[in-house]
Amino acid sequence: MPWYKNRLKQALRNSTADGTASSVMSAITGTYTTPFALALGASDMHIGLLNSLPKLAGTLSQSFAGQWIRATASRKSACNIAALFSRLIWLPIALIPFIFTDNPIFWLIGLLSISQMASSLATTAWASWMGDLVPVRIMGRYFGMRNAVGGMAAFLTTIIAGTILTTLDGMFGFTTIFILAVAAGLISNFYLRRIPDVSSVDGRYARSTMKEFVKELKFNIDFRKFTFYITAFYLATYIAAPFFIVSMLKDFNIGYEAFTLIIALNVLTTIVSQPYWGRLADRFGDKAVLTVCSFFTTMVPGLWLFVHEPIGMAAVYILSGFGWAGFDLATFNYLLGVTHHRPSYIANYSMLTGFAIVAGPLIGGFLAQSDISFATLRGLSMLFLVSFIFRAVFSILLLPGLVETRPAKTPPSTLVLLWKSMTIYPIRFFSHELAVAQHYIYHHRRR
Repeated sequence: MPWYKNRLKQALRNSTADGTASSVMSAITGTYTTPFALALGASDMHIGLLNSLPKLAGTLSQSFAGQWIRATASRKSACNIAALFSRLIWLPIALIPFIFTDNPIFWLIGLLSISQMASSLATTAWASWMGDLVPVRIMGRYFGMRNAVGGMAAFLTTIIAGTILTTLDGMFGFTTIFILAVAAGLISNFYLRRIPDVSSVDGRYARSTMKEFVKELKFNIDFRKFTFYITAFYLATYIAAPFFIVSMLKDFNIGYEAFTLIIALNVLTTIVSQPYWGRLADRFGDKAVLTVCSFFTTMVPGLWLFVHEPIGMAAVYILSGFGWAGFDLATFNYLLGVTHHRPSYIANYSMLTGFAIVAGPLIGGFLAQSDISFATLRGLSMLFLVSFIFRAVFSILLLPGLVETRPAKTPPSTLVLLWKSMTIYPIRFFSHELAVAQHYIYHHRRR
């Protein structure tokens, strides 16, 4: 019906605006928290704790996410309230160097844990809410576009924030960019409030318990295989993930200018890749994209062992942005399909994978400060090797068992798709996008 289509279009526009503002905040808080901690005097073990304890808080919050959604009467309210609280916590974080001068690292970890707990509650409600709002037929295309727009905002934000850090002396730069992040978060909340609430397909979904979730894992083979694979892969990933930044800033001492450029290239690659992978997911299915992108993401820590200059680091970060853009998109689509948008199932899934995300940095921090070595590799190099091996092993053993949740329009051969995703399809995609842009400019000028 026309009224429904118009309402849906407006809802998707508001969702895109929300995602854009949220990406601005995430670009600042996600990129510059570790440099902030290093500036406060954090050690490798502190970095491990910084990347594990807040995630543990977020993971534990999933145990009562279903109750939170029921208590607020709707997923929209649950998302808005939790998101607002998580963003406001960044105000005291921004002031840590001036207020909490004793043990600033522990204040950072504590406040970040509170923020992460609220953010995880918001994300669970949001994922289920969007799963019912966005039609399945356009899910890959829409979220690819939405993430690309948000990625462009994140790209520009990363450069601006890096410029502020190099311009302002001392801790004033970090305080400034974190306050700007809070402002972007408030804008995100404004647009979240403008998205209509959507009733859950079945009221029973919100009342799913952990017992029912375990039963679902036992009898829903597809869900179990997917959950186990993502949990294992995240464990392998987060052994190394927090320490790439440490490697750049401490081991190679590249400075904020080069660091900002490398991160910006990673974000730019993600921008370009999101709609590309979205179209491939709609055509070939989410499992196919997940399989191909797992190869790219697995190569990242392995290649890092051979880079020693900023240009090599930038190349690895470009590959990482390309691979993770598709991996995250396919994982999100696959999760919505295999859980039927049930908020409590999504919450319990997030809790299981969250424990892996918590354990990974702790293992990485231990390896970084231990005397464990292999050949000439020790410290950070050792944990990058371990991450590479585990990612490869888990993908080889667990990925083949996954079943496609969305019927593929063109059933692919994985090796063929892997090759074409790096060669033919990018050329076709960018040629098509260029033609569309030229067509738009031509007709826009004629008007």
